[in-house]
Amino acid sequence: MKKEEKKSARITKVPAKDLLAQIAVQFRGKDIFPEKTEECKQFLRKLKGAKL
Repeated sequence: MKKEEKKSARITKVPAKDLLAQIAVQFRGKDIFPEKTEECKQFLRKLKGAKL
């Protein structure tokens, strides 16, 4: 039985600020939490229809 070789991932140190910027670019324009977004939309619709 042959032993499987694992490829080591390249690990580089990146400052936290740069890492967050890269993540933000990756997720720009995408809805990360669609369920929460829909709940908020429903809540706002209820507020618009409520009489004060």
